[in-house]
Amino acid sequence: MTTEVEQYRLNIDQELKAEQERQANALQHIRTQPVAEAGEDILLALPDISDPDLAEQFKAAALERAKPVSWRSLVLVKIAGLLFERQDIFELVLGILQDREEVLPMRISALNILKQSTFLEVKFNKYLPAYLAALRGLMDDPEPMIRDQVMGVLGKFKDEYLQRRVIEGLEEPGKALVPPERGVQLLGYDIHAEQYPLLQKLLENPPNAQTKIEAARILALDPNSKDLLLDRLKDKGELKDVRSSSALAVQSFAPEEFKSFAANAITDHTEYDDLKSLLLTTITQDPQITASSMGLEFNQQVDILKTRKLSPGLLKAVQNYQDNSDLATQSE
Repeated sequence: MTTEVEQYRLNIDQELKAEQERQANALQHIRTQPVAEAGEDILLALPDISDPDLAEQFKAAALERAKPVSWRSLVLVKIAGLLFERQDIFELVLGILQDREEVLPMRISALNILKQSTFLEVKFNKYLPAYLAALRGLMDDPEPMIRDQVMGVLGKFKDEYLQRRVIEGLEEPGKALVPPERGVQLLGYDIHAEQYPLLQKLLENPPNAQTKIEAARILALDPNSKDLLLDRLKDKGELKDVRSSSALAVQSFAPEEFKSFAANAITDHTEYDDLKSLLLTTITQDPQITASSMGLEFNQQVDILKTRKLSPGLLKAVQNYQDNSDLATQSE
């Protein structure tokens, strides 16, 4: 009688054999008929192309603009495995990305292939200067999606030219390549101390709410922004996400001020539950704060909270705090 494990292995073996057969049949089809006549089902079944003669056919097929984009993208993917060994394949993919006359989905497919290729750093390093130079040239591309994605890649490489262009756009909106909130996100990939004043200005006078949220998130890394963030935290009319980022920053930079604010806010019935939950969870997880250090009155007020109608998140935070408080009290 076949055991469950044996049956599982048998099923895996059968699937592997079936896949190998599909690949062999698809490869035979490609070798006997023009690539242009292959359907997407054949392309999907193919292994990555390594045969030099087939690679030349696939290179030509990738540029056949009369073909559907989905078909061309599959063709490009199948020869992408040769990218590390053949510079012409790299240049083909990069050329499609840079071609402003090319359809957008095909350009995005080319960019995705290149982004994935960078994970193999040792193999891709020989192409890196050309790749980054091409991306810098695409920062002014007319397609917003191309601009945004290439700037995201450059941000991850902490590209200095990108940083200069982003700062320019934040200081002079007419020169901005992306919306201000995206610009702040990109700045955060490689933030420097001299850039914090700009973010402070954006927090105090933002062009939109999302930019304010992003600025607060990054300023949470700057100890010199403590007072500004404490003011944001105390302002009940402030955006919730800004107050949340500010709370975590103040807890890090000024633990006593955070503790004092949290003790008042958690027991304030006019504060919203999400902030109370964040504050109470932060207190619970802070090894420097015990139940006794919060004071008897605070602990009694937390107990009273359970008698009120609370959001599930705040109710869970209260329970976690009290469970932790019991343990802390017992260990003192």
